[in-house]
Amino acid sequence: MLEPRAQPPAMSLSLEERAPRALKISVVEGMLHATMVGVAESYLGAFAVELGHRDGALAMLATLPLLIGSSAQLLASPLVSLLGSRKRLVVLGATVQALTHVAFAGIAWSHCQSFGALLSAKCVYWISGMLIGPPWGAWMASLVGGARRERYFAGRSGAVHLALLVAFGGAGWLLWRAQALGQPALPTLGVLNGAAVVARGLSAVALALQPDPEARPPARRYDWRQIALAARTAQWRPASYIALLMFGAHMAVPFFTPYMLRVLALDYAHYAALLAVPIVTKVLVSPFLYRAATALGMRSLLATATALVALVAWLWSRGTSFEDLVIAQVTSGVAWGAFEYASYQLLLSGSRPALQVEFLSLANSMIGAAQLSGALVGASLLSMAGLAHQQVFLVSAIGRALPVGLVFLWIPLSAPIVRRLFWRVVSVRPAGGTLRRPILTRGAKRSSPPSDPGAPQR
Repeated sequence: MLEPRAQPPAMSLSLEERAPRALKISVVEGMLHATMVGVAESYLGAFAVELGHRDGALAMLATLPLLIGSSAQLLASPLVSLLGSRKRLVVLGATVQALTHVAFAGIAWSHCQSFGALLSAKCVYWISGMLIGPPWGAWMASLVGGARRERYFAGRSGAVHLALLVAFGGAGWLLWRAQALGQPALPTLGVLNGAAVVARGLSAVALALQPDPEARPPARRYDWRQIALAARTAQWRPASYIALLMFGAHMAVPFFTPYMLRVLALDYAHYAALLAVPIVTKVLVSPFLYRAATALGMRSLLATATALVALVAWLWSRGTSFEDLVIAQVTSGVAWGAFEYASYQLLLSGSRPALQVEFLSLANSMIGAAQLSGALVGASLLSMAGLAHQQVFLVSAIGRALPVGLVFLWIPLSAPIVRRLFWRVVSVRPAGGTLRRPILTRGAKRSSPPSDPGAPQR
């Protein structure tokens, strides 16, 4: 009898063969991350209001964690070197971020009113979330290239926003239902944070299932001189302009939520609807921003966006009804969508491609410091000067409008336009829709050539 022929050992799949499955998993992972943002992170402002924190605390809670998170991005490259791969850092960061929602749930269920506990949890949340942004962007870009990159990230973005809206709306309905039954909101917020633990935990699992083309340890340690080089060689006028605008904007931003929930006494159904309006508006206007920038020029688009951002605060200062605030929120979606697009185009074009991560981390830290300063000024106007919320919103409108003239002094007329920006959603703002950051693809290379190497890259 003939012996059966031995079968050769199964060959491991190449990156090209594994990439399609990995990219499908990435879409699911993005939807899970968006679910976490929708059910829990989006309501952290309301969470702080429910705990009874006042204006000064709300200002710190809305801005200081973002500032620390932005600065922490400078540690991304050293930590990748220490851990040996981008994937390990990203999975670790996602896991830590999931665990922060255990802390939020505990605070909600125990009715803990400690400002330090909530601030600490938010700082860890933002550090772990923003720290992994640059390595995640380079990792995902190494899995998709050429003509597919733009199409893939567009499709992923659509799925992410759909999941965000469903999760956000569902969480708002649960809070409204509890309110309608006369139940306190904190237990429901605790349940929502429990759901966020599961969503972000599954997101970490999905990340762990994806291959990393650069799984080997880096050949050299991170050179800290890159930070100094980025600071020395970049164009800082656009970043300074953005910081000035954010100073004026954040005189009001932390106080839109208490204005809606405490002053206007809106229920959670109306609150959630108002926060959803700029999210949807921003998604709808995003496809037209490239054409607007081409027709108007980047400088004019930035000036127009700044004027609209100032108009938003003025509309809030006049708005006393739900219908008034819907108009303000539609304007907000258009204004902040255009501003994000123009400002990040200018930031990215103002630094060397090899130093974009370091420059954006430094720029975002400067902008975060301006946001914190503006928020503290707004809190002082409310508590010490005794101004009403609507009066502070009017002061913010003036502060937002003042930098407009600097556009024509600081931004060159022939400012370059980057063809496309790919975004990742990191948060939801009460009067601005989604807070987004561009996906940085520095150093992303495929292990084999993409099908269309001539396609535009970001």
